[in-house]
Order: sequence, then C-alpha cells, then structure tokens
Amino acid sequence: MSIHGSKLKNLKKTAAKFGFNFSDGQLEKFGVYADTLLSWNQRFNLVSKNDASFEELIKHCIDSLVIFKFVEFPPNAKLLDIGSGNGFPAIPIKIFKEDLDYTLVESIRKKTLFLQKVIENLSLRHPPSLTSGIPQGDSVNLKSSQIEVKNMRVENLEESYKNYFDFATAKKVAPVDEVWKLCYPYLKSGGTLLAYKGKKMEEEVKKMPKVLEKYPGELKVEEITLPEFRIKRYVVMVRKDSRPR
Repeated sequence: MSIHGSKLKNLKKTAAKFGFNFSDGQLEKFGVYADTLLSWNQRFNLVSKNDASFEELIKHCIDSLVIFKFVEFPPNAKLLDIGSGNGFPAIPIKIFKEDLDYTLVESIRKKTLFLQKVIENLSLRHPPSLTSGIPQGDSVNLKSSQIEVKNMRVENLEESYKNYFDFATAKKVAPVDEVWKLCYPYLKSGGTLLAYKGKKMEEEVKKMPKVLEKYPGELKVEEITLPEFRIKRYVVMVRKDSRPR
C-alpha cells in the first residue's frame, strides 16, 4: 500500500459505512489518483485551495460514487462525462466499476493531459492509439476499449456519438438545464443524465419544465447525506424519452 496506507485503511472503513466495499487494488488506485492530482495541482490549479489535501480528495472520491446508490450500471455501459476537468466524478466511478466504457470530454488541453496521465498511472485502459478525431487545433483523441479522453467541447463530438451513450455524468460544469441540452443529442432513447448538485439544486430544477418541452425527458431528484463528511448531495436524473423534438 502507498505512503498513505493508514489513511487509505480509514477510507476503506468509512466507505464501507456507505456501502462501498473497496478491494485493496481499488484502494491503491484511489491513493494514486489523489497523489497525481495533488502533484499536478501545484502547476495547474485543478482543485481549490480548500480541497488541496489528500483527505479532501478522498472525500470527493466517495462523493463521486453516490450515484451507485440510485443507478445500477450494466457491464460495458457507455458513459459520457462532460467537462471532466480534475476527474471527478468519472475517475472514481471508473476505479469502482472498471468494466464501464467511458468517454471523458474536456475542452482545456492541460486538463486533458492530466486526465491522460491519471489513466496511464492507474492502468484504466489498454494502450491507446492516437487518432486525429475532429480536426481542431490541438485536439487529442485517445482511444481504447474502455476509456477515452477528448480535448474538445462536447457539442463538437463526432456524429457517430449521436444517440450513443447510456448515461452522461456532470459535476460542477453548468446548471442542469444547460447540461441536459448539451448531452441530449448523444444519449440513447432511455439514456440518463446524472448531474451532481448541491445547494442550488432547487433553483436549477425550476428551469427544467420549459427545457423538457423541447428536449423531452423524465426528471427525478435523489438526495443522500454523507454524515461522515457533512455533505448533502443531490443527484438530478433526467431520462431521455423517445418523443420527437
């Protein structure tokens, strides 16, 4: 186990209280992810000053997994993560359930390079082939059988991704109505957006009825409290239906 062995053991105990049972291999990967993020944060400011500690990053890892309380992902489910940035929630989700097929989209190149490094450090994918993707400046498209990182805006994703994904995830990217409009073309009929929200959830959800008239779907909000961390989390779930726009 890493230099954070005792902290990771405490993480394992805490996670078990929430129903997340980590293997030693998963625990080690959470530690490597946090270490890599702290190292890169010194240059690129990937997380806030308040979050720039091993303990706080581990807290965010568990927070990222709350969707497993509400969603059962089938093997090889196709997921889209919008504005992947520092890797939350996609990297913890991928560590916890490695058989997911995940596409991480991030428009800022330095963050894309960070995500690439994390994936390499954690061996979350097979060796990639570098492809050109959509020609646009410094666009990077790293493909593999289970995970890829794209340096572009989500609205510039290739046509082949239309109606492709089973789920989309987003955390601290934009209000839920904006995220829904962004991911809508890429979700299958029946595909679901999973948006992590905090105190502003109610304010954002009030805008959804009008948006759902044009981008039809079924809205549901789930709430969970993580008392160990004094966190109340909302997951806004929007399921795309098959009505024509």
